[in-house]
Amino acid sequence: MGIYPFIGQVCVSNKRKIVDASYGLSTGFPSLDKLTGGLLPGKLIIIAACQGMGKVSFNCKIAKHIGIELEKSVLYIGAGLYDYPVTKSKKIVAEMARVPLLEDGPLAKDDQRSFEKALGRYYCSKIKLVTPSEFSVKSIRSIADQVCQENGLDLLIVEDLLGR
Repeated sequence: MGIYPFIGQVCVSNKRKIVDASYGLSTGFPSLDKLTGGLLPGKLIIIAACQGMGKVSFNCKIAKHIGIELEKSVLYIGAGLYDYPVTKSKKIVAEMARVPLLEDGPLAKDDQRSFEKALGRYYCSKIKLVTPSEFSVKSIRSIADQVCQENGLDLLIVEDLLGR
């Protein structure tokens, strides 16, 4: 079923708080942007759901949209970003290329070309994936400050703090 059908239910309570029609950063999900006003500076948004509901895919799609399509700086901090059979970076690139990403087996030739083209765009983007050696507010802040000094920082995604 995934997380997407529940977004509207969770965000309806925020709709009344939006008084200005101008948006923050677009998430790439027009219905979510309409309900929330986009990602506004200084606001904390928590995405919570049971395991297997699509939180990682949701975060990757937002990171891809903001980092690639809007050309903004994205810092994605998570536990074990490179430990999965399909890494977050591969999920972001597959989403960009609009190809299915399987954990086993090669891509079809056309999909492989699309994937390689998208991979070049990903490497030229300002998306940075980091797995810190320790998860603490201090370490996250330190990493965010460093990225902010290098590229600026438009979006910070922190994933799976409880999984550590």
